[in-house]
Amino acid sequence: MTKNNKCGFTLIELMIAMVIFSIVMVSVYGVYIAYSRTATVQNSSAAAQQGVRLGIDLMVQDIRMAGFDPLGTAGASIEIDQAGKIRVTSDRNADGIINNDKDFEIISYDLSGQALRRILYETNIDKISIQPLIDNVTNLRFTYSGTNNCNVNIELEVTEPAGMGDPVSRSLETQVYCRNLDL
Repeated sequence: MTKNNKCGFTLIELMIAMVIFSIVMVSVYGVYIAYSRTATVQNSSAAAQQGVRLGIDLMVQDIRMAGFDPLGTAGASIEIDQAGKIRVTSDRNADGIINNDKDFEIISYDLSGQALRRILYETNIDKISIQPLIDNVTNLRFTYSGTNNCNVNIELEVTEPAGMGDPVSRSLETQVYCRNLDL
């Protein structure tokens, strides 16, 4: 008596297993692609938000100091009050003069292309320092109100690319009260 033990899979069983495996792999790949796109958009969104906050925070600190003149002899003020540029002066070291080469007493902000720039000592060609702060800026606007333009409204918008999807934009608006100018 001989036993006919057949081990292995038939061709049909292998084909069915391959189809099931392929369906599972396509599903896994689809989930991976969706996650990857979501992660890219979230990273771009976070970068844009961080850029906007950084730019606004730095500008607010410097603009708030506009007009600081403890001795009353330096003539500190907002020197340039344009929609796309601001230059503020302050007598930070309280020596009675605005130094255009030290102590951060002359500070400007403007937009060059898509870069928000902080310019130190703009009036001194030998000491000027241009610092790009953030890239991908699509809007920078200053508006002024009050006595001696003591209220400065800042609007800043940053747009970050988000891979193959639409770019992600974040904007922030704040108002700065320059207490040293409202005398």
